[in-house]
Amino acid sequence: MNNFIPIIGAHMSTKNGAAAIFKDSEKIGGNTAQIFTSSPRQWNAKNYTESEISSYLDEKENYAGFTVFSHASYLINIASLDEKKRHSAIDAFTKELHRCGDLTIPYIVLHPGSFTGGTREDGITAIAKSLGSLIEIASLCSVQILLENTGGQGSYLGSTFDELAEIIKKTEGGREHLGICIDTCHAFVSGYDLRTDSEYERMITDIDKLLEIKRVKLWHLNDTDKELGSHSDRHADIGTGIIGLRPFELIVNDKRFKNTPKIVETPGDDEDHERNITTLRSLCMEMV
Repeated sequence: MNNFIPIIGAHMSTKNGAAAIFKDSEKIGGNTAQIFTSSPRQWNAKNYTESEISSYLDEKENYAGFTVFSHASYLINIASLDEKKRHSAIDAFTKELHRCGDLTIPYIVLHPGSFTGGTREDGITAIAKSLGSLIEIASLCSVQILLENTGGQGSYLGSTFDELAEIIKKTEGGREHLGICIDTCHAFVSGYDLRTDSEYERMITDIDKLLEIKRVKLWHLNDTDKELGSHSDRHADIGTGIIGLRPFELIVNDKRFKNTPKIVETPGDDEDHERNITTLRSLCMEMV
């Protein structure tokens, strides 16, 4: 009998406190979770109190093997060509790293950012320079930075695996510590058609060739109602959008990602997340 349990969860609200995410996740069928350690749309974030940290760590003890991921604030843009804005972003991200360290959250997902007033190469250089100054801090906090592929809207960087590879290559000071988060919606609207078995395999081959599969530490599983290559970042429930069910079936049954957590960031509340997690679990076959 196969006892393998797929690692699937959702982006969870911390409205009931960070310590509540374990039970809240369990209630909707999740055995992993992603959170914001602060409001994703405010610069002035509060640090956790000793009591909040203690409560979180105590609750975590009851959930062995449960991995929590943090997602960086949407305001953080380490690709900015404005030095003042870029340093503000680095400062805000540094504080996020310390909050993750306080909660022993091992991974933080980061959008590479967008540039204006310069070239694509200028933006990539700015990201690499920023990451170079952040990796040591991340290491001290025992947190790994996961670069997420983006939808490529406007001047956003990181929509292709080539760009992510270029960012990593240019980062100095421990680039081996950088990981990757692959978002299915972002990949699709950026031009990666993963709807057939052969196209899915082609995408994974590109990931392995340019980034290495071992660098992929997390999947964001999201459908979309936007067209292939539209560069429009709009998530939809699993199987209800243009991507369809088959790619998600391939991902959750891919032995190469057997132990890689999968997070849904689909619209709605916990009830909606539970429905999407249930859909993904229904696609899972026995895996050796």
